[in-house]
Amino acid sequence: MPSVRIIVTPPGIKSAVSNTASYLRELNYEALFLNLSKELEEGIKEIAEGAPYEMILNLFIEEGLIQEPIEHFRSEVEPILKSIRGIALKKPNLEVHCYKDPSTIRESIRLATEVMIKVYKWSLTGKINLEDWKNLAYSWLTLQDRALDREANYIAKESGKVEESLCIAGFNGKYIKEHLKEEGCKVDLKYAYLPYHFTPLDVLLRMIRLKGLRKDEKMDERMREIIERHGRFIRDYVVPSKDYDEAYRRWVLDNAPWIKHRLLRRTRWM
Repeated sequence: MPSVRIIVTPPGIKSAVSNTASYLRELNYEALFLNLSKELEEGIKEIAEGAPYEMILNLFIEEGLIQEPIEHFRSEVEPILKSIRGIALKKPNLEVHCYKDPSTIRESIRLATEVMIKVYKWSLTGKINLEDWKNLAYSWLTLQDRALDREANYIAKESGKVEESLCIAGFNGKYIKEHLKEEGCKVDLKYAYLPYHFTPLDVLLRMIRLKGLRKDEKMDERMREIIERHGRFIRDYVVPSKDYDEAYRRWVLDNAPWIKHRLLRRTRWM
């Protein structure tokens, strides 16, 4: 029976990425699945074979495969790619896969930009067009669901060719786990960062996924409250911070004091 270990790594959290990078160096696996664009796969395979990281990064930039400024890529992806540099020399039969569809990534960026525009309008007017937010959330969830089916099917197919695989995922990792179990895989799920306090946008999407978009006055009021909280998160924390990691940590310390003592420690595996 194929065995797949899934590492859930929250986006933008440096210590989570660092933990995942360490895990990549420590574990044994015959196939590695990275939640990166398939367009990057050939270059990442070269890094795994020992090619200089900066050389491949420059090729990615020249070919327009990653967008400048590249600080986001350096903080979220670079530690992982550097951790696997030369790994194929030790594991010559290692298969490296990038399982994200490029069109899905581009559409995700477009939707994230729309969110930022709506937050900016809210910061100027104090008004929320709830129907626009509902439509945007629905588009985001629909995109995620369609992508998840393709990604899970791909991982199931390729992981079935080896005995042990390692998969890096976001919070969709639990859905990938369910799909792989249905396909007969033995699946282990680990979180690279605990405790994680969900952002307002995370909460909004989870609520809509669970309850749908039916007309409900109380739910609409709750959605407005969450959207305003997300606006304050962006305005008061993300905009004035040097990066998302700093913004998130400051926000958690101010809004979730019950986990403050754990956040201030370096998180390892739980």
